[in-house]
Amino acid sequence: MAGKVTEVVLETSSGEIVLEVFEDWSPLGSAHFIELVQAGFYDGAPWFRIVDGFVAQCGISADPAMNAGIGAKTVRDEPVVEGNKHGHVSFGRSGAPNSRSSHIFINYKDNHFLDGQGFPAFAKVKEGLEVAENLHRCEYDDQFGLSQAGGLQVFRDMFPDADFILRAFVRE
Repeated sequence: MAGKVTEVVLETSSGEIVLEVFEDWSPLGSAHFIELVQAGFYDGAPWFRIVDGFVAQCGISADPAMNAGIGAKTVRDEPVVEGNKHGHVSFGRSGAPNSRSSHIFINYKDNHFLDGQGFPAFAKVKEGLEVAENLHRCEYDDQFGLSQAGGLQVFRDMFPDADFILRAFVRE
């Protein structure tokens, strides 16, 4: 029997992005993502790294306490069952083992080179790929600063047209 598929809606400042989260693709990653969504982690989160022809990335909460709490929780590495195809969603990670935490990205094209680097997809965009592909282009390098008190205002001042996730929720 196939694993559970859960729909998550990302209400963004530019429209809705609906994700299908596949338990079979990345059991630990999909469960962690759902946990973050249900905790309200992504509500108010900025899309802080939008790179043409590559990815749209978010994953820093608007609430510094969330970043220090649930946002700092990591999950173990998993094999790549489903890779980084156009419209698929994966967790970011550092070069360290077991470092997936809260950063997610939507692939703007097939980025299969990431598969060999241990980035398993856990979801795909079901609706709103055009919304994701038209998010305001920006690259903000001070991710630590963004996660701290006052960091979001610095980001807003630098990128006044940036997009945000207004609310993320599991569609029942």
